[in-house]
Amino acid sequence: MTATAIRGETHASKVAAMFATAEAAQDAAAQVIRDVRMEPGQVRVVSPHDADVDHKSEPETRGISRTLVRSHLVLGVGGLLLGALVALILIQFGGTLFSASPYYVGIIGAALGAVAGLLLGGLLSLRPDHGPVAGWVKVASRRNRWFLVVHTRNRDEELRAREYLESLSSKMKRTL
Repeated sequence: MTATAIRGETHASKVAAMFATAEAAQDAAAQVIRDVRMEPGQVRVVSPHDADVDHKSEPETRGISRTLVRSHLVLGVGGLLLGALVALILIQFGGTLFSASPYYVGIIGAALGAVAGLLLGGLLSLRPDHGPVAGWVKVASRRNRWFLVVHTRNRDEELRAREYLESLSSKMKRTL
């Protein structure tokens, strides 16, 4: 199972860098677009007290809802199938305890697998790696800081953006 089957977002990760001035943040944005070959829609400058800070740091609300549905569906069904497989193995090779009640063992195994898959889907839907970055940008924006947030589509883009921004800013965060 691949991450793309679960994830409904176009931009998998983000890199945020703090800058002292508007000029520094805007220059960095132009350089990232030009030198790292990012599309302009992937690069957002967040100003102090920016009213649109939530959207600039987490622009894919529809993608997040697709991730929510996909992760629960894929992992729930996968857990159900895995639980049923484990139950079948236990019925076949687990001795009298399991083979005496094969229907109950099958139902319980499948149900426990489905619940475990749904719980894992919920955990992945929370996007625990995005929260700290978005929160950091939001809080620091209220404290008169300028930010550049780069939304990357894959690990290669994320690595290129991170390496480039490390040369321009001493304070940065990224998603996992």
